[in-house]
Amino acid sequence: MSKLNEDSLDRICIEDIKTSCTIGVEESERRMPTELRIGVVLYADLSSACKSDELRDSIDYSAVGRSIVEHVERSQYHLLEALAESVAQLCLSFAGVKRVDVRIEKPNVLQFARCAAVEITRGLSDRYGQRKS
Repeated sequence: MSKLNEDSLDRICIEDIKTSCTIGVEESERRMPTELRIGVVLYADLSSACKSDELRDSIDYSAVGRSIVEHVERSQYHLLEALAESVAQLCLSFAGVKRVDVRIEKPNVLQFARCAAVEITRGLSDRYGQRKS
C-alpha cells in the first residue's frame, strides 16, 4: 500500500441500493418488510488497481453490494441506526476497506418529507469481528 493518510484515501461509491427488511419501533411498521435505499462510500487505497487494471487489486463493489442486500433482507431491527452499524461492519470486513460512510433512507415514512435517513461513518478502529479475505 502506498503511504496515503486516511484523508487522502480513494473512494468507491455504491448508491441507491434498493432492498427491504423488517424495521421500525411501532408494531404497525413491523408487519411487512419496509423498503429502504442504501448508499455506501468505501474508502481504500486504489492506487494499485489504477495501475494494474486488475480487480484483484481493488474492491469488488458487486460483491459488496450483493452482501449488503443479502444481509439487510435477513435483518430485523428497530432503528435505522442499528441497521446502519451492521452494514458498516459488513463493509469493513472486506479486505482493503479502511473506512465507510453508510446512508440508509426509509422513504415515505413521514408525510411531510421524502424520507427519513441515518448517516454514519466508521473506520477500522470501530471494527469488530474478522475480516474477509
